[in-house]
Amino acid sequence: MAKATHLISPRIIEVQGGPSPQPAKPRPPSVFLLKNGEKIEIRRYTILGGLLRLTVDGKQRTIPLTDLDLKASTTANQEHGINLKIPTNPNEIVMGF
Repeated sequence: MAKATHLISPRIIEVQGGPSPQPAKPRPPSVFLLKNGEKIEIRRYTILGGLLRLTVDGKQRTIPLTDLDLKASTTANQEHGINLKIPTNPNEIVMGF
């Protein structure tokens, strides 16, 4: 008995696009307050192994978390609607974008 062969022809289906979505409102920068009084506002950073790593004015900086005023930094970020997470485990990584 012969098998029936069905050929499927590809079709292009055009879907009308809706209005363009509004671009996401940029998140305010995270705030890091150092014990020496320095204030750093930055969007991109990494916290790993007890170190805050960031780039400011094209220069990479590595700041030990022990140099941060963690309570003041957390409070300053909460005031801007940012939930700053500081890792308690040295194997944990936190990245901000």
